[in-house]
Amino acid sequence: HAFKTDGQKLVNIMSWGTLNPETGMSRVQCDDSVAEGSFGSHSERLVDRFHGNVGDRYSVECPKSCSMANTRIYGCGIGPYLDDSSICKAAVGLKLIADDRGGVVTFEMVDPIDFYPSCTLHGLNDLDDPSKGTVQIETSKWTWWKWRYSDRPSSISRFCTPDWISENPG
Repeated sequence: HAFKTDGQKLVNIMSWGTLNPETGMSRVQCDDSVAEGSFGSHSERLVDRFHGNVGDRYSVECPKSCSMANTRIYGCGIGPYLDDSSICKAAVGLKLIADDRGGVVTFEMVDPIDFYPSCTLHGLNDLDDPSKGTVQIETSKWTWWKWRYSDRPSSISRFCTPDWISENPG
């Protein structure tokens, strides 16, 4: 195991976990997304932990160095972002958290869109000291090619149960 000291506390880097024992806040890995709430996990509870409704807000703790994560971001600027995008890597690119130490980020569930543009985001290594440099994060574009089918009742009924359709009108 790898350890580092944080003031007087000894922190086990290998046991980041999914919950901060001191604050009770959810923790995520750099690769975690809304679609994949705990990347690589086999726990349905963890994988689905961000499968909420439009308007739901989540606050999570991100670890440091997420700009280096081998995961993609689909979208640009203030968003929205495709649910398959890395939560923490996007937060670094948007300067919501510093790459050198991570931090807490809050995101909100919104309706999907048919096209997510790409761009270059310029996050900061240290939010308090911009002279410590920036991190460049390239995002990817995503197009829903079959978006036009999303509002056709006949198409929806092929993929969703009648109960789901009645519980999710419009």
